[in-house]
Amino acid sequence: MWPYLFHGLFGAIFSAVAYNSAFFDVFETVLQYTGFCKSSFSSSEEFPSSFRILVAALLGVGLYFYFHVFVKSLDIIRDAESVRRSAQGIGSRSKASRLTADIPRAAKRPGELPPPYPNGWFRILDSWELPVGGVKHICAIGRQLVLFRGEDGKPAVLDAYCPHLGANLGLGKVVGNAIRCPFHGWTWAADGKVASIPYCDDVPGFVKTVSWPCVEANNLIHGYFDAEGRPPTWM
Repeated sequence: MWPYLFHGLFGAIFSAVAYNSAFFDVFETVLQYTGFCKSSFSSSEEFPSSFRILVAALLGVGLYFYFHVFVKSLDIIRDAESVRRSAQGIGSRSKASRLTADIPRAAKRPGELPPPYPNGWFRILDSWELPVGGVKHICAIGRQLVLFRGEDGKPAVLDAYCPHLGANLGLGKVVGNAIRCPFHGWTWAADGKVASIPYCDDVPGFVKTVSWPCVEANNLIHGYFDAEGRPPTWM
């Protein structure tokens, strides 16, 4: 706020000087020296009032530019929105904006983010929650998954949605060591490959869903997550 008080104070001083006789004596001397004025004024009263107003206006304009160039540039406190717009290069950049830290704009942009979950084993379910022939639809490590336990007693973890038409496999049922989709009856094995299609005798070998590495230990079912889909590096 102090720059505005400074502006008002010096505005009043310059206005008073503009009407002061001593000021006009000096002003007359300058005019005579430069050749703009050949005659000598006996007193400042001989200056017309319109001329006084013009001089005061010129001083006011000079003070305005002085204030905005030398004083206002020191007032670099800005709100959060103006800082955000400056960092993103939105709108014109004021002198106060140019006085901020000289950091390249590219350095202010977020770079490549790390995976939201670290690579490793995660507890998915307690063993007692998944009996033989049981099916569970869960959300873990930021993904929708389906767990099932085949007749051999081994748990398996697949992506929850059937790659055929997107039905939720968590509503399906276990058939042998595979899980059957509740929509069209496609059967998916523990390794993610399609085991059978009811209306197709020749099952294509390239059709598969995502299968997650799974191990059961200490009465817990663990699934392995790797951001790049690599196999487990440790057990």
